Amino acid sequence: MPRRGSSRRKRRTHVAQGGGGASGEAELAKQPRSLVVRRGKVPAPLRDLVTDIRTMLLPATAERLRERRRNTLRDYTAVAPTLGLSHLWLVSATEAGSYLKIAGVPAGPTATFRIDAYSLAKDVRGFQRRPVSLSPADVRSPPLLVLNNWGAAAAADKKVALVAELFRHTVPPLDVRTVVLSDVRRVVLVDREDASGAIHLRQYALRVARAGLSRAVRKMIAVRGVRRGARSSVKLVEIGPRLRLSLVKVEAGVCDGEVLYHAHVVKSAAEAAATADRLVEREETRKRRREEQEGNVARKADAKRAKRERRHAAAAARAAGQGGAAAADEDGASSVESGSDGGAESDSDGEGGWVSDDGEEGEGSDDGGRDSPNDGRLHATTHCFRFRPPLFS
Repeated sequence: MPRRGSSRRKRRTHVAQGGGGASGEAELAKQPRSLVVRRGKVPAPLRDLVTDIRTMLLPATAERLRERRRNTLRDYTAVAPTLGLSHLWLVSATEAGSYLKIAGVPAGPTATFRIDAYSLAKDVRGFQRRPVSLSPADVRSPPLLVLNNWGAAAAADKKVALVAELFRHTVPPLDVRTVVLSDVRRVVLVDREDASGAIHLRQYALRVARAGLSRAVRKMIAVRGVRRGARSSVKLVEIGPRLRLSLVKVEAGVCDGEVLYHAHVVKSAAEAAATADRLVEREETRKRRREEQEGNVARKADAKRAKRERRHAAAAARAAGQGGAAAADEDGASSVESGSDGGAESDSDGEGGWVSDDGEEGEGSDDGGRDSPNDGRLHATTHCFRFRPPLFS
């Protein structure tokens, strides 16, 4: 980096992953993003499984998400549009077993799986001779999703097609025309058994090495990466976690709505029609209550606005009244001043009187100028008066 004086001048620019500008932001907004949370009280191994699933879905998920017990499903669905979420992975546990739900937000569908068996990532590394640990560069790009043995079953069964679409859209797709092969470092395999319908979920680390060279030679000449035109060998090393899932239920909404499939409950056509009618009635009731609530909110807002207008009108009327009273007080004060002047002139023509130290005059009295208790013009305050002799004796 060149220097300018005693400081260095930066010339290189760093472009964020996914491109820059409006086109890059649009591409990032289109990519699926998942949120892996646990619902209710789950044991410690399942909490570790939630952490492993988050690592598997990186970078399109929140790795250090902190849930709270008071968080509900409605809270997550409410923030889904703001955070750009496309799927929710919900892990829960009951006395009957452990369950995993994958829901598409905001409209569904939702697939409920029973977790028949699972192994954590640390357990997978524990029984390997040469375990592989993920580096920050390995989780910087999304994994390569491989769906095995789903095509024929998805074409014949609607529920299988829905589940396949859920898994397919959980991981961001890779464009073979623009993808950089060195960025593909993980593989997520979703395998389905034909006989039992069980689903196996695995994660592998993808390692590429030069073909035709022994391990000792590769160590000796330190061969890394792949050169153009050279033969290479691809090796998959399992890094966990492992899950064996059984499909229990498929719902049309987000953990709600019409049950499209249930492994333990089979309904007749009449029961299915009754359930559909009940769902329609419930949606109509929700819509009616929502409209009533909006009407109540609007009515309260109108009442508050009218009250505020009445308060402003009353304040304006009071201000106008105070202005008129002030004008009337000014007119009264001027009339009082003119009357006091006339009294002073008549007093000056009289035979005697009194005057105070502050210039206030009064009439004379027979008691030598002392205050008269019946004199209404004297104030209650204490004053010193001096007697003024009559002008003419």
